[in-house]
Amino acid sequence: MNASNRSLRRPIQHLESPNAEMWMGLIDGIYAIAMTLIAIELPELASQLIGTIDQQVEPTTIGGLLIYELIAYTATFLILYELWSFHKSILKLSGIRHTLQNLTNGLILALTCLGAGNIILILKAKTELATEEINAGISQATILKNWINHGTATSICMLLMIASMFGLMSLLARTKANPKESSSLKALERITRVKAFLFLLFPLNWLPMLFGSQTPLAPIALVILAYIALSHINGAKLRNRFDETFKGSS
Repeated sequence: MNASNRSLRRPIQHLESPNAEMWMGLIDGIYAIAMTLIAIELPELASQLIGTIDQQVEPTTIGGLLIYELIAYTATFLILYELWSFHKSILKLSGIRHTLQNLTNGLILALTCLGAGNIILILKAKTELATEEINAGISQATILKNWINHGTATSICMLLMIASMFGLMSLLARTKANPKESSSLKALERITRVKAFLFLLFPLNWLPMLFGSQTPLAPIALVILAYIALSHINGAKLRNRFDETFKGSS
């Protein structure tokens, strides 16, 4: 009876089971939907700004806002891609062998969905604010400054979500595996832990505003792009390991 129960549970809880493709398809689908939802919103938000061109405002203002919107989307897409890469690599190596891993995996997916909604909320709020200020005839410098400063709380919330996702992935990588997979999982556990710590530090970007400054150290989208660039420069060996992992498991 016990053996029968184990055989019934195993296809659901382990990625090497016959139902593994369903699990991996769900993970791929959630990340793809998150990226798609943000991509669908981008043209609508851009059209709102373009629609204000007939107002008495310099084209460079609209152009600057559109460029920043594009940078924000690019940074978001690359972060989601990085999260997906680490998440899928860890699951390919570790599988889901017990209830705690199952819950951890579910929390990561839930945060992915919440994160996509939060990013859309940030971009919508910024665009609506900029449109109102353009129609009100506010100066170009003020519009750009308010664009960068607006949504501080939601931006910090987004960074903490990403930190939580990397932290949960680090926990997911702490699993018993065969010796061949153990070293790869340890490397993934260490790297995701470091990334979680970095995203916990990123809210310090707004620290100057606590001391009277009107702007953060840098626009957060540029901070994220700088992080991604450095991450990819230092991550060539890890990406090669991912490729070997996927080839070996396919």
